[in-house]
Amino acid sequence: MPDWTYRPVFRPVLFRMAPKRARDLTLAAIGGLARAPFGGAVIEAFGHMRPPSTLRRTVMGIDFASPVGLGAGMDPAGTALLGLARFGFGFVEAGPVTVDPVAGPGPRRTGDQAILHRQPLENSGAACLARRLSADRILERTGVRIGVRIAALPESSAPDATSQLRLLVHRFAPEADYLVLQLPDPVLDGTPGNAPLKAALPALLDSVAAAAAEWRRPLLLCVPPDLPPADLDALLDAVEAAELAGVLVGGGAADAQGTRRVGAPTRDASLATVHHIAERWRERRGRLTLIGSGGILAPGAALAMLQAGADLVQLHSGLVYSGPGLPKRINEALQRQADDRKAEADEVLPASVAAAALAPTWLGFVLLGLSMVIAGTAAWVVAATVVVLPYDLSFLGLDRDAVAAIHPALLPFMRHDRTSLAGTMISIGVLYTALSWFGVRRGVHWARRALIASALPGFASFFLFLAHGYFDPLHAVLSLLLLAMFLVGLRWPAAGPPEVPVPDLVDDRAYRLNLVGQLMAVFLAAGLIVGGVSIAIVGSTTVFVPSDLAFIGRSAADLAAANPQLLPLIAHDRAGFGGALFADGIAMLTIALWGFRRGARWVWWAIALSGLPGLAAGIGVHATVGYLDFWHLSPAILALLLYILTLVLSGSYLGALSRPSVQR
Repeated sequence: MPDWTYRPVFRPVLFRMAPKRARDLTLAAIGGLARAPFGGAVIEAFGHMRPPSTLRRTVMGIDFASPVGLGAGMDPAGTALLGLARFGFGFVEAGPVTVDPVAGPGPRRTGDQAILHRQPLENSGAACLARRLSADRILERTGVRIGVRIAALPESSAPDATSQLRLLVHRFAPEADYLVLQLPDPVLDGTPGNAPLKAALPALLDSVAAAAAEWRRPLLLCVPPDLPPADLDALLDAVEAAELAGVLVGGGAADAQGTRRVGAPTRDASLATVHHIAERWRERRGRLTLIGSGGILAPGAALAMLQAGADLVQLHSGLVYSGPGLPKRINEALQRQADDRKAEADEVLPASVAAAALAPTWLGFVLLGLSMVIAGTAAWVVAATVVVLPYDLSFLGLDRDAVAAIHPALLPFMRHDRTSLAGTMISIGVLYTALSWFGVRRGVHWARRALIASALPGFASFFLFLAHGYFDPLHAVLSLLLLAMFLVGLRWPAAGPPEVPVPDLVDDRAYRLNLVGQLMAVFLAAGLIVGGVSIAIVGSTTVFVPSDLAFIGRSAADLAAANPQLLPLIAHDRAGFGGALFADGIAMLTIALWGFRRGARWVWWAIALSGLPGLAAGIGVHATVGYLDFWHLSPAILALLLYILTLVLSGSYLGALSRPSVQR
């Protein structure tokens, strides 16, 4: 459920459902996919969300792949944590969990981008969550760290609460990298009659911290963002006295109805609380660990939280309102920020880019793309003039006039096939050249993956030419030359970070329109892939579809009777076109999935310039030869519409139609 499907399609549907049902349905789908065979690979392929290695940091003695994590409360039962861990997070936090299940109405959404929770949060209990974490082995399978937020049952006395929390520590310490203690609201609010529980807080913290120390697990205290300064300082005194690892600012702000509000309305209070704690710990006893959360619905809010002094940040409602791509966008904004700082300090290119610039093997991929453009242009010239080459005529045992004499529509039909193939070859060449120059040359690893994913089936499609016994010597020589260039390009490992032209910090109109444009690009690529497979299958089997025979005016049997070699020759053209269209679709799909980033102007131009020859050839040649069957042309017309929508809707975000807007 990437952002380009979540925001335009799924979120409107899910927001019409009851919140608990929508949450449970979404988590079940994500968790089911993650546990399915190859499910993790599917999530990675669609999202390409793994954090860059440059974002790794060590906090509390724990190595985190990214400072961005998923907060507790999104998935209290751990249903989808295995899948969510692959969304670009450095850590995910399970819970809050109590020793026994707690029933509740579930979360509710509000119109101000907030989520309301009753406290303590409804959950399925310690036994259920422990089984899930043990079965999923999240750290082992994803490398993502696990935190568990623990809480006492409602209305527990101080001794009971302490006993329950110690039990939870021992239950989850084997699976968790760190633990977070969430206090009951009576300890935090000013309700009369809570003095005994508040008075027992130091002893409770000491006891739970001692249990965590037995397992050598860091223990943090969850601090709500709406505490008065005096109460906040009292809690921080208790944290320091109990020698906890630090605090997590989260849990939302309390309201009069006994619920806590999590989301955009708490952003300012959360930021202020993080800043207050960071300043206090700079002045007294050094820094303890500080995790910030609350109202992070865009990358800029996460960066502001880190700049305020947080060591790590957590997302919660942002995943609901902004979409599952938010952690990836934050990671890329952090990557760009780090690159900018390095460039300012060293006045040099980032190390990954500099290393890539010194590696000459990317030239192989560039030459592959340029050669495809040249070969496609030559093929177009041939198709527009003589149509058939000498070795084609030699295979048929006829001259050109004799071929034309078989039927007046035969050569125009072959021109239609060969022109379409030529336009597709040019389209592929443009995409490969752009991917090589703007991606591979700069060390962008997804660009290399895109080239390989597209080129391999393209080369494999050569064997489709042999399905009917026709060996095209020119195509064979060209394929070998292109393969040599491809193999040269493969020598370069491409392990650089993702390209981040402009830090994507806000959810503005350009971003929202781009999500629809990106969806159109995915549809366009999927159409090319399906069309390529269909044409390749037809070319390798029946050769013609009914509209083809209607245009030619002869049956396949009549053509075979006129010359037994005619069908293999036409099948060769069709199978080759199908294979090329499939490779073109794969290249387009990988760019649509992985390449749409704010300010990536080259992506827009690559799509624009690659689409022109493909669509001009595919649609224009039909008008030229008079093959104007509506149903035959409808896929190309739909592709043209998707192409235009992609360019119009994504132009501002990619920076081609206007300067990309960003708030720094």
